[in-house]
Amino acid sequence: MKKAMYLLGLAMILTIPTYAQPFTQLFRQAIESGMFSGQAAILKDGAVFYSKQNGFSENSTKRPLTANTLYNTSYLTKQFTEEIIRQLINEGDLDELSSVDQFVDIFPPKTGKAITVAQLLTKRSGLGDYEHSPDYAKIRKTDFKLHDLLQIISWQPLLFDPGTGEAYSNSAYVVLGAVIEKITGQSFGDAVRTRIGVPLGMTSIAYTKAEKLAATNRAYGQIVNPDGTRTNVDDIENGHPDEGIYTTLDDMLKFVEAKRKQQLPSHYNYPLNMDMTAGLPSWTSAMGYTEDGYSYVILCNMGESAERLAPRVLSVMKDGTYKPFTPPTQMTLYKWITANGMPYVEQHVRELCEAEGRKFDAGFLNANGDIFMQAKQTGFGIALFKLNIKLFPSSAAAYESLGNAYMQMGDKTNAEINYKKVMELDPKNGRVKDILSAK
Repeated sequence: MKKAMYLLGLAMILTIPTYAQPFTQLFRQAIESGMFSGQAAILKDGAVFYSKQNGFSENSTKRPLTANTLYNTSYLTKQFTEEIIRQLINEGDLDELSSVDQFVDIFPPKTGKAITVAQLLTKRSGLGDYEHSPDYAKIRKTDFKLHDLLQIISWQPLLFDPGTGEAYSNSAYVVLGAVIEKITGQSFGDAVRTRIGVPLGMTSIAYTKAEKLAATNRAYGQIVNPDGTRTNVDDIENGHPDEGIYTTLDDMLKFVEAKRKQQLPSHYNYPLNMDMTAGLPSWTSAMGYTEDGYSYVILCNMGESAERLAPRVLSVMKDGTYKPFTPPTQMTLYKWITANGMPYVEQHVRELCEAEGRKFDAGFLNANGDIFMQAKQTGFGIALFKLNIKLFPSSAAAYESLGNAYMQMGDKTNAEINYKKVMELDPKNGRVKDILSAK
């Protein structure tokens, strides 16, 4: 019996020729601009009507992409964490109003009782991001365990009292992962395999560093540098409940289709429309579905690619149109800086940001400055961070990024000046406080 698979190269153009053409044009533009390396598939009512792949699993050796290629799904891992939590609630082992101190003993009693499962799921727990901690940087490449991440989280101050604010939190999903391990008695990776992988027929899930290293079919990531060149990255580390699971396009399609049809094992009634993009400097991924039967998955071993493709895919699904595909912002900034200088950047940076449908805030130049720093173009990176401070003088994050840049260059004096400004604007910034204390 032939196994039904959503494999690239086997897609059939079914009954939607009007939308197939703009998808073809969209992905052609992405490829021509050098900004699509990976695999994508778009389904209607469970059947693939458009798919595309481009590039290599490993660019330096031209190792091809195949149906078995494993991608880092990045923060899409949170989808699996939420589903298992929903299963445990459905099974009666957990309640949304359960306080975390029943399962995780890392917080002061008052804090542990105040944080609920519901708050962890909805960005209202007050927890921040352990990935910003210097302590995480020290263990990132080691064979760390979940309790190591929990220890870091326990040291970090709350951003706000639980339930009183809202902030994106990777730490919240690590705590949810610990709840899963406590209740199931399994490691988080094993829980994903047995509670999601087995029921859905997802056969290619790698979670630990050892599992990823053993997978010779894994793709390597690529960082797109501001000058358009690419840097290959095989940045392997243990997964976390908030990010890092490796899997295939076929497996992710099984998950998104089950979620669209409300057929995940939790039997939870998920929203009728859903889209999520996730990105790291060398990986991007996206998935989603609509109530009229469309679903899609985009897995890319290249920075920014899926993040730029996904909103355009959704636009085509909606009305058959999309904004023309544009190169990465850092490439545009590089051309502006080298051709016209920083005054030109200052004059036009807002329109560049808003043309991509983004809110113009300090995060925009911070993210792009980081890319320049990673590409060793430190002069340009620092210039962008300084411009960011000029445009957003009350942003602690802007000063922190400039401090980080000076620290990367070994200029501790200027790093300290900017870190002290961070503490004036954001006294609860535990990461910067630790850096200054260690001085």
